[in-house]
Amino acid sequence: MYSSLPLPTNWVSLVIASIFTLVALRAVYLQYHDGKPKDRFYQDIDGSATPEAIASLSSRRVKFAILYYSILGTATSALSLAAPFLYEIEQRGPSNSWAHVASWGLISLQAVCVLFIHSSMTSSSLCLLLAISTCTLAISSVAQLLHNIAEEERSIVKNVLLIIDISTAIGLGIVSLTPPRRPDVFYNSRVVDRQRTVSILSRYTWSWFEPLYQHAALHNGLTAEDIPRADARLRSVELKDKWDRLYKNLSLRWSFVSMYRRRFILLWAVTLIRCAVGMLPFWAMYCILEILRDRNSTAQQSELISTILLMVISNLVDSWIEGWLYWYSLSALALPIRAQISNLVFEKALRCKGTTSLSRESATDLQSGEKSLNGQQVSKPNPAIVNLVGIDTDRLFYFVQNHFMLLNGVFKVIIFYMFLIRLLGWKPCAAGVVAWALMLPAHTWFSNKLMSQSRILMNLRDMRVSKISEMLVSMRQIKFSAMEPQWLKIILGLREHELRALWKFFIADSGLASCSVLSPILVAVATLSCWYEPPGAYYVLINTSLTPSVAFVSIGIFNTLETSLEALPELLTQGFDSLVSLKRIQTFLQEQDWESVPARGSTISFKGASISWPSNTQIRDEERFVIRNIDLSFPSGGLSVISGETGSGKTLLLSAILGEIELREGLIQVPSIQRPGSCNYQQWIIPGSVAYISQTPWLENASLRDNILFGLPFLRDRYENVIDACALKEDLATNSEGDAMELGINGSNLSGGQRWRVTLARAVYSRAEILLLEDVFSAVDTQVGAHILSKCLLGDLCLTRTRILATHHLGLVLDTADFLVELGSGRVLYSGLPSKGVPRQDAQHQRLSSPDPIARSTVEPPRDTNTTEMPAETDLMGSLQSSSASKTPLMQEEICQKGKIKGSVYLAYIQGSGSLSAWVLCVGIFIAYQIGIIARAWWLGVWTSHTDKKLLSSDNLKGNQFRLPMALNTHHYFESTGQSSSHEDVVFYLKIWITISLAAAIIGVFRYIVSYALAIRGSRTLFRNMLHTVSYVPLQWLDTVPIGRVLNRFTADINTIDGRVPTTWNYLLADVLRLIGICAASSLTSSWLIPPAIVLIGLATVVGGRYVLVSRALRRLENISKSPVFETFNTTVTGIATIRAYRRTQTYITKMHHQIDAWTMNTFYIALANRWMSFRMALIAALFTLASGIVLVVIPIDTSLVGLALSFILDFTESLRFTIRWFGDLELEMSAMERVLEYTTLPTEPITQGKPPAAAWPASGAIEFEDLEVSYAPHLPPVLKSISLQIRHGERIGVVGRTGAGKSSLTLALFRFLEPISGRISIDGVDTSSVALADLRSRLAIIPQHPVLFSGTIRSNMDPFNTHSDTELFDVLAKVNLITPLNRNGRDTDNNMFEDLSHSISESGKNLSQGQQQLLSIARALLSRSKIIVLDEATSAVDMATDQLIQDAIRDWFNDSTLIVIAHRLSTVCHFDRIMVLDFGQMVELGTPRELWEKEGVFRSMCEQAGQGEKEKLRETFSSK
Repeated sequence: MYSSLPLPTNWVSLVIASIFTLVALRAVYLQYHDGKPKDRFYQDIDGSATPEAIASLSSRRVKFAILYYSILGTATSALSLAAPFLYEIEQRGPSNSWAHVASWGLISLQAVCVLFIHSSMTSSSLCLLLAISTCTLAISSVAQLLHNIAEEERSIVKNVLLIIDISTAIGLGIVSLTPPRRPDVFYNSRVVDRQRTVSILSRYTWSWFEPLYQHAALHNGLTAEDIPRADARLRSVELKDKWDRLYKNLSLRWSFVSMYRRRFILLWAVTLIRCAVGMLPFWAMYCILEILRDRNSTAQQSELISTILLMVISNLVDSWIEGWLYWYSLSALALPIRAQISNLVFEKALRCKGTTSLSRESATDLQSGEKSLNGQQVSKPNPAIVNLVGIDTDRLFYFVQNHFMLLNGVFKVIIFYMFLIRLLGWKPCAAGVVAWALMLPAHTWFSNKLMSQSRILMNLRDMRVSKISEMLVSMRQIKFSAMEPQWLKIILGLREHELRALWKFFIADSGLASCSVLSPILVAVATLSCWYEPPGAYYVLINTSLTPSVAFVSIGIFNTLETSLEALPELLTQGFDSLVSLKRIQTFLQEQDWESVPARGSTISFKGASISWPSNTQIRDEERFVIRNIDLSFPSGGLSVISGETGSGKTLLLSAILGEIELREGLIQVPSIQRPGSCNYQQWIIPGSVAYISQTPWLENASLRDNILFGLPFLRDRYENVIDACALKEDLATNSEGDAMELGINGSNLSGGQRWRVTLARAVYSRAEILLLEDVFSAVDTQVGAHILSKCLLGDLCLTRTRILATHHLGLVLDTADFLVELGSGRVLYSGLPSKGVPRQDAQHQRLSSPDPIARSTVEPPRDTNTTEMPAETDLMGSLQSSSASKTPLMQEEICQKGKIKGSVYLAYIQGSGSLSAWVLCVGIFIAYQIGIIARAWWLGVWTSHTDKKLLSSDNLKGNQFRLPMALNTHHYFESTGQSSSHEDVVFYLKIWITISLAAAIIGVFRYIVSYALAIRGSRTLFRNMLHTVSYVPLQWLDTVPIGRVLNRFTADINTIDGRVPTTWNYLLADVLRLIGICAASSLTSSWLIPPAIVLIGLATVVGGRYVLVSRALRRLENISKSPVFETFNTTVTGIATIRAYRRTQTYITKMHHQIDAWTMNTFYIALANRWMSFRMALIAALFTLASGIVLVVIPIDTSLVGLALSFILDFTESLRFTIRWFGDLELEMSAMERVLEYTTLPTEPITQGKPPAAAWPASGAIEFEDLEVSYAPHLPPVLKSISLQIRHGERIGVVGRTGAGKSSLTLALFRFLEPISGRISIDGVDTSSVALADLRSRLAIIPQHPVLFSGTIRSNMDPFNTHSDTELFDVLAKVNLITPLNRNGRDTDNNMFEDLSHSISESGKNLSQGQQQLLSIARALLSRSKIIVLDEATSAVDMATDQLIQDAIRDWFNDSTLIVIAHRLSTVCHFDRIMVLDFGQMVELGTPRELWEKEGVFRSMCEQAGQGEKEKLRETFSSK
């Protein structure tokens, strides 16, 4: 067999060595010809190396080791050539030793070239060529040694020299692969991943992971800073650039196929090679068993040893190729595609056309939490963006990573069936193919069912996530109204529908799995049935009888095919899921892009323009709000005012200038943006640039200074002037952290006025020439409003800028305005100079002519009569420079657990999934299935023994069919009874075997169903517990945790618990039982196999422990790294108009790039840890196989037992590897469970603790504050001090005071969001602290300054429990001026949306103006008829006339209710019974408005500061009383 190998292999090694030597010589020549010195600097696309990294790079020792090995090899080969002459050894056959010596000489020359090369990159490449040369040389030496053994060459000297030669070649080859490729490179001051830095050996054995393990073991975990940065091939920004360069106008699927086609082809080609290599162990096993039938000669013995080596090496190579395939599919395909899709979705969200959601949701749906969820209806909702990234992108990622296994299964079936045809004959194989084809219809049906259920499931998840997101955004209002139970019912109803769809999905998946389980059984049955033809002739081409070699190899192949086919359902499921997800992403990416509508012009002008809000849905023109025929031009450099009644379209007109509208006809022009100059005070303003303040102030979770700067450089003088102009100076002076204070989610830790002023400061500080401002006066008190007008809008900072202000406060700004636009009835009523009046409708005329609450004739700077004004320079500078070291971060850091997953986490999952008896039943079914597998193998052994064949033993289901030793005596039993192997006997044994197989298959399918049932129960329990906890957490917690972090728990983590956790523990339990069964049987098969097995288990435990330690920490980091991605999505989508106006989209794209890179690298290192573990397990398995093979060859054992042992060895290593892998994966997946449990154990409000009040409580609404003192936390100073006050039944109390005086804190204390430190609050004589929170809050009503509406309809928002008639609802809408009394019957006469109670309201009321939202909230409160109502600047965004109408409606409607109104407009409360003035948490004044006016205290001072015109108006009001 080996006699002809030496000569060609020596020639091949000589040719290869010659070619590579020429390459090495050329490299040396080029280096010295160019005079290139040794590298002192290194940079490539991945980053640049530091001088320290370059200095630490040294491969000199390795190069000398290479030279040493090459010289030793040359000397050994030369001695081998001279040996026949020195020792007078007889030469047999042709001599080719001189070619061998020449090859070694050339290799030595290559080693010398490597020694003189400076460049580490070139040196590494030459070392690779040297290793290849050495490999071919080692093969030729092995061939020569086998030739000598085959020819019975007994020269000890020659053989010893050959062994030394082989060892030297192997050593040289290994050493040649160890030089590092380059120094460590850094990107953004952090080291880049070392995959392309380390040596070739380290790279392809995944060994560069080990420093990370050592760090994790030393520090008991990892932090985000421990993970290296991505190289250029995985860097998000590079991948996006690649997409932009290569993207063609194709579908998303074909675009990725086209972009990565070379990588796909390489992956598929290597998959085919791997399938061919996977055949070699079975061929070697066949040869071994055939040789063992006659192993008398030495040649056979050597051939046996070489075949065992072939089996070991081929098995190791197969494992390595499998690992490389997984690694390449992840690092070269799955991760880049995931990063690109995440980028595409995010950038599309930034480009998306701002649309008005028109999804309808009936009041009945909101009340019951039920929806019609048939297949047609659930496929309609647009996918939530967070789901596209959190779920759909992950689905694609997992399929792209594993898709090659589908090809692997197909290739294996083809290649292995070709071998089976040679082994068994074509008839049995054809019968097997027919049996497999019979299962295809069922397989296809379940596949289609699975895909349809996947589509339905994803749409239901979208609905659930959208509702959760809306709940989180609206949680403050929900808590104030005690509506948590209603929202829980709604979301849990959606979740229940989702779990029903998930159960149907699991059933379809189980059906698909049953097809995969039954298919191999039917194939085996058909094949075995065709083995026999009466009276018992065999169709076997290789042998005339079923020998052990045929039996063990054929059954082993069937088991391998069964393993490959068993994986297909999961892969097909991933494929179907990914198709659904890809379609959803494609649909989102194809939505209409936002395009800047305005054309370029010299001024901001409208010419015959008709504008409306954009929408993705078809809406009739009569249902859309349109401002028609706009013809106006705003003066450049002046102050323009847009006025109009609530809902007249002021925000729409501002948005038209930004381009955030749909231009139906006409032309809009804005100045073009000029190229920005240098960032200095003199050249600060950029002509044509825009800054925008939206209706709802939008702030980032960053410091106050960063929010104002918004990415611009810090110019101290300008910054201080802006702070002063926006009336923030005093706020900063009273805050210990100054402008370093961290702002919560959208400024949640600021008051409404402070949020407006910070956003105003951002606009004023910006370099914008054009300022588009919503009503900045709506949330500030009189003195602050006057200050902002004089110092900011009319001051030096804005004097030359174009300012366009939408406001209701005409009395304040009209005298100083340069241009006025009056809107009403869907058109421009007037545009021109404010001094020129035009005839107006009564409402508009009343609003224009009525004095503004903060109107003035002369504007005075704000002053505080109760505080000493701080020196501007010293104190402001002190606050600006406050040390950040002492500050306490407002936003909570996300907790990253360390160490192993606690047992309590597993116990919580078990308890949540069902009772202990249910789990005992589930484990019992798994055990029964394993017993069935063993029984099937045992019966097959009985069958083969009875037919007078060699013992048959192997594994089933992933290779674990084997026969128990008790079957050894069965043959003798049947011999003693005289039974023959007749056709009837064969049918008998075949029937029993089929019965056992089908029973095992049925149990196997049933175990899927039972395990999925437990998974559904666990998912339901965990989700319900987490939702309940998050719904009832204190309000302070919600203000300090980003919504994206919470959504991460409700999306990615819940999705993991729903799907991957049950799948993983299912596989783990099956493989553990499989491993136990194999170990138990092996101890009875051959005791000599026990010691290697123990060693293997010990080494595997060490490797597995290291893998679990690091991968667990990495998975926790991966989970945490997702939260910033989700939070950035939420933040940018909320503030998209502001981001576009400031032209800051690229900043957020860059931020997202960094966050995606962090997410990518955590996933990258999880996969790296897995590959590291798998390859080392393969090495351990190879050593075990080699040792066991030698034992089986050396010790005389029956051939059938050798076959049994070999099948056990091959399967045992795989079983152990998968057991460790599934255990590690379960640890990783359970980190999601750990994170969910964290949110189920959060402290919650004692919502039900306390005595239930009387059903009619409060009967009168009398409130008493008794020496009340509250603070936000025990360690913080009180925010309310010694508040004592009695409010009588039906009394109307106004609460006024400067920003930060404690007005909002008083409201929080009343609703018990702040618990008293001392004192108490009583309502109708009942201490509120003794009343259950749910009862207290549900009996009170509040109308917030920033109203909260829910997605649904007008009716569902006004009357969520459907307790009022349409007439009552129309009456209330008329009272708040949303409809006219003449149209309260709902007749659509002037396209007023509020005349249709079923008109849709989008999430957060985004399709309504701020004023309309406030009016609808007031209407909701009017319907509630609560005895105690709190209004927190509830009319700040409505016009004056509407405000007056609302005040009249409140007086009429709430004449029997107690009213507490927090007001900035003094006119709002000047007619109230009493006014309470707060300052620094203390009540400084209390009395009737007239008493306080005449007292000339703080209240009188506030009135004086409002301006002379307003003072006279208030004087007239108070004197008339």
